[in-house]
Amino acid sequence: MLLELSKRGELKIFIPHIVWEERRTQLLEKLCGKVRALSESFEELKTRSSENLLVKGLIPPTLTIWNKAEIDAKSKKVMADFAAENKIIIVPLAHDHADRAWERYFNVEPPFNPAVEREKRRRDIPDSWIFEVAIDLHRRHSGLSALCHDGGLSDAIQSIGIRVFKEFRQVLTEIEKPVIDEVAAKAIATQDTVSVPIQEKSTTAISESALELALEKARRQFKDLDTKILGYVGYLGTPSKDQLFTLLSKLGIPVETAKNVTERLVIAGIIMDTGNHYLSRNKEASDLAATSVEPEIIQLLEEM
Repeated sequence: MLLELSKRGELKIFIPHIVWEERRTQLLEKLCGKVRALSESFEELKTRSSENLLVKGLIPPTLTIWNKAEIDAKSKKVMADFAAENKIIIVPLAHDHADRAWERYFNVEPPFNPAVEREKRRRDIPDSWIFEVAIDLHRRHSGLSALCHDGGLSDAIQSIGIRVFKEFRQVLTEIEKPVIDEVAAKAIATQDTVSVPIQEKSTTAISESALELALEKARRQFKDLDTKILGYVGYLGTPSKDQLFTLLSKLGIPVETAKNVTERLVIAGIIMDTGNHYLSRNKEASDLAATSVEPEIIQLLEEM
């Protein structure tokens, strides 16, 4: 996963402060809403309990719960610790970003769309600040890529020569592709190396029919297992290796057999091995395979 690659120093993750703070405050607002709802429900219960004969005379209930200031302070520390642990670089706003962002707004330059009404364009001012961060980073990092879901901002970032990905899986695929190609090349080279001795042995030691029987027996234990494994990866999203092989072992599939088939799918480029997890490189195929194993997986997960 991206965070694991970042911790190992194999890539750098830059996140604009405005994006980081937006995510923190989103989580903060959601949690504070739950706390507020709980507090209001408790106050209502306490008020009504004073009139309820069933609890009359009991010690009044109390509720100890966090206030917004406590949650806010803790959220800042947690997010800072998370960034430090995963070696994420939070890029602060520069002193001139606000001026540059407003200038883009008034000149209706990307990421602002001239086809959008002026008042509605103001909603994209935060995107303009993010774009200014991207411009500065691009000047210092020639191999910079971006992970962005916003269409307008993505177009603006691409306009300055930064490659944009919409899903993290696409980023992982791009990063791991050279490794996968190297593994596949080695596998092909190994296969070519051993093919001649195998052919010589088959012609001198056993008959052609015996060879077919032996190979058919070997193939039988792998029958339909590749589809099953691809379906599990597609259904679970990014299963850890332990999770995948544990589930398959509950079906009576030997772990070594499952690992063998999974490695073949990796070499074929159908799934990706990120180190500790697997993920699909062919969403259409994995989604199709997942439909055939979904009831089976649900039952296994319920039993765990």
